[in-house]
Amino acid sequence: MRYKYEFLTLLAMSAHVYATYLLILESREFESLEDLGISLYTRASTWCQEKYVKAAADFRKFQLETGWITTTTMSNLDYINSIYEEPPEDFYDQPWNRKKTTTTTTPAPPRTCAVCRGGNYRRRQDLMHSTIYRHEDYWDNTDCDRGKIRVMLCPTTCAYIFIYRLGEDKIIDSVMMDCSHQLIHRSKDIPLSKPRFSWNYLEFLETVKYEVIRDGFNITYYFEIASSPSVSVILDNLEGKFAHILEEREMEKRNRAVHIVLIMIVVFLVWHTTIWFCCVWYRVCKGNRYRKRLRRRIEREEENNRNIIALLEMDQQSSGTAYRSTNSVDYDDVV
Repeated sequence: MRYKYEFLTLLAMSAHVYATYLLILESREFESLEDLGISLYTRASTWCQEKYVKAAADFRKFQLETGWITTTTMSNLDYINSIYEEPPEDFYDQPWNRKKTTTTTTPAPPRTCAVCRGGNYRRRQDLMHSTIYRHEDYWDNTDCDRGKIRVMLCPTTCAYIFIYRLGEDKIIDSVMMDCSHQLIHRSKDIPLSKPRFSWNYLEFLETVKYEVIRDGFNITYYFEIASSPSVSVILDNLEGKFAHILEEREMEKRNRAVHIVLIMIVVFLVWHTTIWFCCVWYRVCKGNRYRKRLRRRIEREEENNRNIIALLEMDQQSSGTAYRSTNSVDYDDVV
């Protein structure tokens, strides 16, 4: 094909445009490009893991069918693998496996607490120094300002963390609601007496409030004994307070689309430049090889011509000597 390079370039450009369109559509479901990258990486790793497991199962089946290993060997391997599995569910219910626990206080009656996060809470977690929370995935698929709220029983108190932006007006930036049980391990914002190297979580058994200002934000902790209000009441209390956050998110989505387009353009330019450089380098190397072959061919032809000329000269010399020897006169005979 004469224009194969141009055809491949056009095909790659079409693929980049389609991939850019898909990434822009999918990015609207995430808060940032980092979340999109994490999601793509997770899906890719999951897909690779599934393919690896399937390939391993097919290879094991192939070994059994071909007789490389026997069923006895397979049973031994399964036994070895079972050693590292989790114990059964009733393992810890046995009398010799029960954990010895002692309580010095009477636990409070259970209450229902709302579990959600809203606003920019995921981005503001770094503001709370020396604090260990639950994993980020714990609050996935929750949004306080959109009514995506879970409800759970809590043995201690309900926790509410509000983060406000400081300025002329105190504007709410983010919120988090959860049960305080095993929520906070250690925090400089909460002055509770606790051994320095204790690994126990902070327990809040009464209604209390803590407030701290850091990096232009006001962080307020509420711990209440009463149960959380209903979802409708929470939505009414938060109605209209995250309008600026929604506007910022829409603006970020537009900027995100621009960033994705720019990234894909850069990727395409890098790819195109690399391919172009490789093609130019290939053509230069091909031309050099052709010139070298042509030079060697010319040198061989010149050498062959010189050899032929030398042979002809030798042949002429030998022919002239023979002619003189046959036509020479014997003067002794003449005399």
